[in-house]
Amino acid sequence: RPLALLVAATVVIYIMFTKRRLLSLFLSFIWFVLSVGVFLFYVIMYYRAGFIDEVNAVRLMWASLLFGALTVFLLRKRRGDLLLGFLGSLAGAMFVWLLPPATVVALLAALPIYDYVMVSKGLLGK
Repeated sequence: RPLALLVAATVVIYIMFTKRRLLSLFLSFIWFVLSVGVFLFYVIMYYRAGFIDEVNAVRLMWASLLFGALTVFLLRKRRGDLLLGFLGSLAGAMFVWLLPPATVVALLAALPIYDYVMVSKGLLGK
């Protein structure tokens, strides 16, 4: 069963990479889901902390769909660089809330080393 799933996923990915339009649609879907997920994480976190009431939390949950659509629209128009930076910083803060402190410290130590190795000796340095 897992092998069949792996083979099926490989075939689907190969088909997507050969069809540019299908790949573009898939990436747009991924960005939509990621942006909605990050937005909803903060809505739920603020609701649980008591910063917003239930009515506004539900409104913001519906607004997350608009935020996802705006993200995809701006990315398709090649104007989403600032939005992606903002979304990345929100996702980074989200990981700090979700991950154990030791993991966060390990990532903070490992990522600069990884960047240095990739730029100086790795793929980017060649």
